[in-house]
Amino acid sequence: MGFWDFQDWFGGYDEGAANAAEQRKREEEDRQRLAAQATSDATASSETARLAGLRTSAADTARTGAQNYFSERGLDPSAYGSNIDEEINSIMSSIGSSDPTPGMYFKDFGQNVFDRAQQGSRDRALRSIDSQFGPDYAYGRIANTADDPFISQIDTEQRGKANEYIDRLLKRGVITDTGATGAYKNLDEQGAGVRSQLSDIGGDLLSSGRDSLGSILGRARGAAGGLSLGNDFDVGRYQNELDQTFNDFMSGFGEKLRGSISGPLYDTSNLAATAGAASGAQNTAFNPFALAGQEDPLGQTPGTEDKKKKTFF
Repeated sequence: MGFWDFQDWFGGYDEGAANAAEQRKREEEDRQRLAAQATSDATASSETARLAGLRTSAADTARTGAQNYFSERGLDPSAYGSNIDEEINSIMSSIGSSDPTPGMYFKDFGQNVFDRAQQGSRDRALRSIDSQFGPDYAYGRIANTADDPFISQIDTEQRGKANEYIDRLLKRGVITDTGATGAYKNLDEQGAGVRSQLSDIGGDLLSSGRDSLGSILGRARGAAGGLSLGNDFDVGRYQNELDQTFNDFMSGFGEKLRGSISGPLYDTSNLAATAGAASGAQNTAFNPFALAGQEDPLGQTPGTEDKKKKTFF
């Protein structure tokens, strides 16, 4: 081997050794980096597991506390397990996974679950009332036309009595047929006012009936709004009470309407004069009983012989 050949060979050796050393250095750096990453991953995994354990512990503690809270109030906790779990899941979803203090979010947890469950029970009771009766129940049950048959009946009765008064005047000869026609017309003209008066009285009575139904519904809503958790709400009880109150009200409505009327509704005080004016001048003798619409107690007709009893000896 010549000098220059040896020199070429030795130079190549130095370059190869340098490359090998560089390779070993990179491999060592990679090993150290992987080891550090493994250590970091292990630390992170351990921290994740620790935080998850804290979350699980916080949830378990909250669940136990809530179950005790229900038990202390005489309630079976298992009946409200879904309420408890739902509230736990809701709270846990709002806690960050890296939060080291999940327990702080469960302050007063048992009471909060109880209050929400109780409010839910009350809301269901109130909805059952609204579903059963509706907002306009009283008006639907006692309509504005509920008094129409009674008004018609009383109007007919009152008009009949006024007609009888005219008939007596005509029968006794105080007025003529023409005068009677005028008197009947006068009563016709009074009819609208009489029915309006009856309608006003009937309307007030209908309002009082609705108020009675509304009072029952008010008590029902009050009971539903104050329902204690664990108690049942019986909407049927109030349905029965409403039915009984309505039936009692309608069965006595006619009597109440009549009891609210003071005196005759058709004014007959001027009918004799009105009928007389319509008849014109008459030669019929004056009869005070006929004018008053009454029968002569002695059964006499004006202008006939006195029929007083005479004593014979």
